[in-house]
Amino acid sequence: MKRIFFSAFLCICSLAASSQSIECKKISTEKASDVPEGETAVRFVSKQGNWLIKPLEKNNVQDRVVGEDNSHTTFSYEYRADVTRDNERTFTISKKGSPITQQVVAKNLRRGMRVTYSITEIADTLNRIELQSNGAIGLYPVENKACVEITTTLNSLDVSTGWEKSEEMTDAGARRITVIVDVEQLKNSKKQLQTLSMKMSELEQKGDYLAIEPIQKQYDDAEAWYESHSIIQLGGTGIKTLPLELEDLSQKEKRRYAVVALQESFEELITKARQMKKERCQHLDYGFYDAAVILYDKAIEHRDAPTSQLESLRDERIEMAEARKLIWLLGKAQEKADDAEKKNGFECEEVYKLLTARNGVIDKIRANHPDIQGLEELEAQITARLEKHPMYMNKKTVEVTYKRQQIFGKAVAGSGFYQPIANLAIYKVNTSGKVKSDTPKTIIGRVNGDGSFKVILPDNTQYIYFEGEKNSRYISPEMTDLGTIVLGKKQ
Repeated sequence: MKRIFFSAFLCICSLAASSQSIECKKISTEKASDVPEGETAVRFVSKQGNWLIKPLEKNNVQDRVVGEDNSHTTFSYEYRADVTRDNERTFTISKKGSPITQQVVAKNLRRGMRVTYSITEIADTLNRIELQSNGAIGLYPVENKACVEITTTLNSLDVSTGWEKSEEMTDAGARRITVIVDVEQLKNSKKQLQTLSMKMSELEQKGDYLAIEPIQKQYDDAEAWYESHSIIQLGGTGIKTLPLELEDLSQKEKRRYAVVALQESFEELITKARQMKKERCQHLDYGFYDAAVILYDKAIEHRDAPTSQLESLRDERIEMAEARKLIWLLGKAQEKADDAEKKNGFECEEVYKLLTARNGVIDKIRANHPDIQGLEELEAQITARLEKHPMYMNKKTVEVTYKRQQIFGKAVAGSGFYQPIANLAIYKVNTSGKVKSDTPKTIIGRVNGDGSFKVILPDNTQYIYFEGEKNSRYISPEMTDLGTIVLGKKQ
C-alpha cells in the first residue's frame, strides 16, 4: 500500500483493483484561536459523508470533532494533537462500504494552527499509464543542471512541471519531451524549507506566535515552489496522474523514460514494435532500441498474445535487444573515453584503447545488423581522432582488411507485386525456393526510395529474399551488380 504525502498540490492515489479513488487537496494553513495553546488541528472537509479517518499514532491525539454545515452538504472531521518533533501526523482514510484504505501524512503542523484538507471519492474511469525507466544513461554537459527525457506515443499525455521543457517528434513518430532541471536550485530550496521549519520550531518553543506568521508565509511559498519543481506530473484528459520524482537527480545527469498506456491492445503494441524494428536502420540511439524492446516485452506478456506467434515475437525481441546492447556499448565506450580525456588528457593510453574498442563495436554492429545506417560516418569520425593519437602513430602492427561481398542494383515492381518498393526489407535466408512465414530470416538491408539498393553480405550468404516475394534468390560469390530485379517475377 502506498503512503501518500499531502501537500499544496493535488495528490491522487487508488488501489489498482478498485473502481474508485480518493482525491486529496491541501486547502489552507491558518492561525486558529479556538485551538488550545500547545496543540495543533488537522481538519478534513468533504461533500460526502461516511468517511473513516483514524490517526495512526494514537498517543496524544484527541477524538475527532465531527461537524456538518447547516445545509448538510459539507462534512468536517477534525483532530487535535500535540505537535511531534517532525511536525507531522499520519492518518488512515477509508470509507464505509468501500475497499479503499490508504495512509496519508499531514505535514507542517504548528502549535495554534489549523491545516485543512479536502477529500473526495471519485469514480475511477481514467486510463492508466506506466513509466519505464532507463535510469542514468549519460551526462548532460551543463554545470549544476540535469536532463530528463520523456518519450511517448500518447498524444493526450500532458507533462506538467515548473521547469523549462521542450518537445519534438522523433523519426518513429513519438513525442519526446525534454525537461531541464536546475539541481542546485532544487537542493537549495529543500534546505530553505528545513531552515524555515527549524526557525518556526524555535519560535514556538519561545511562545512567540506572532513572529511565526510571516515565516509561515515564507514557508508556504517555498513549499509550493518546491512541490511544483521536485515532481513532474504525468497525466492529461482521461489519463490517471502519475508523478515522476526528481529529488534524487544529480548534477549533469541525463535520464530517459518511456510512457506507455497499460490499456494498449496486443495489436497496437506489436504494430508499434514492428514499425520501430522496420525503422531501426535509421537509428544509432540507445533510447530508440530500449523503447522497442519494452514494446515487445509488453506484447509477449499481453493476455491476448496468440500462442502461435510467441516464438517469432521472442526472436524479434532478441534481435532488437542484441542491437540495444551493442548501441549501449557504443555510447559507453565514448562516455568513458571522454572521462579519461578529462582526467588524464587525450594522449593517455586509456583514450586510445576506448576509441579502438568503439570501432570494434561498430564492426560487430555491421556484422550482426548490416541494415543499420550511419556506421561509416561514425567510424570515420572515430578513426580521425585515433589518427591524432600518439599510440596510433607509433603502432607497428600489420593491419589486414577483410573485404565482404557487396551487391547492388535496382528493384522494380512486376505484375502482381503490390507492396511499396521504398524501404522494402532484404533478408539473408538459408533456403532456396519458396520462403514460408516460419523460414528463418536475417534482415541485411532495405530498398531505397528510388528502388536502388546496396547490401554488404554477411559471411556464407548464398540466398537473399526480398520482402513480399515468394521465393529466395541465389547469390554466387562473384556477383556484385545485380542490375534491375523485377520483384514478383517467377524465377
